[in-house]
Amino acid sequence: MRRRALLASGSALLTSVAGCAEGTFGSDLAGSGAELPTARLSMEQRDDDALARRLCYSIESGNDAERKRPRLLRRLADEGVAEDRRTRELLPTGRPICYDGTAYRLDYEIREETPATTFSVKLDIVTGETPAGRTVRYADLPAADRDVFRREGFADGISGIGTTLLYTREQIEGSALVPDSDVAIIEWANGERAEWHVDEEYETTLNTYRYTVESSRPTAELGRQLRERQTWTLSGLSEAEREVVETAVTEADYVVPPDEELSDAVRSLADRFRQQTQAHGSEETPEPGLNGPYLGRYDGQVYYTVFSVASSAHSTETA
Repeated sequence: MRRRALLASGSALLTSVAGCAEGTFGSDLAGSGAELPTARLSMEQRDDDALARRLCYSIESGNDAERKRPRLLRRLADEGVAEDRRTRELLPTGRPICYDGTAYRLDYEIREETPATTFSVKLDIVTGETPAGRTVRYADLPAADRDVFRREGFADGISGIGTTLLYTREQIEGSALVPDSDVAIIEWANGERAEWHVDEEYETTLNTYRYTVESSRPTAELGRQLRERQTWTLSGLSEAEREVVETAVTEADYVVPPDEELSDAVRSLADRFRQQTQAHGSEETPEPGLNGPYLGRYDGQVYYTVFSVASSAHSTETA
């Protein structure tokens, strides 16, 4: 019996890809109350550039709300070298990083280590009765505090959040907010007001990383290499297996609903995929098991393919 594709409102791409923010089987629906399908097969044609971005560590501007990684990579692309101060490295080394049509390979060295303290704080929007303590305008805070707030994007106001703020010893000495303070409320120029609470603190080290670009090449070139090395062919299919694959190709997904068992055709396809290596980045180790991405050739076309079978179905696959 042919299973037709579920609409996007009831499905999510189920894959585990190194460097990509896509969930494993069911993770996108976990906690939503939705019942997971027994199996899903999706097959999409992707150009070489898209393959590289999907399989390797990729930074897209829309995936980094604070824009820290894209900004750092842009500086590296323009100048070949850039420094960044953090407690840990912002970008990985020893693997391609895809950004804006180019795959970069980076290296870094730590040029300076500065003792620092991380404070766990809460900035709660003032509602109701004003708490006891001093109210201070943001513009009247010492430069040390304003520098820290500006670095974290809090210079123009804030919604109620819990976060961490890092201060160097020099900044702590000039601060009106940490480690101890009589400030209860901070007020910004736009009228926003937030209660200030310091919950805890811990010592850390602020490192100055000096990044350099070891090499770069177009992402399309990297994707073409991945395609050539990792593609395998779906051939010799039975009529029932071909029907499953055709549905995945033409209707977005082939889905076995949660209340149905795997057909013989899906089981045999699962056996075929299980014998292959999952698609992966050029410096990555492929994931074991069945669920995940593959590069499959079918009727002369290469497809970025994701095959997922729910864990509850694995025990009956050989029954």
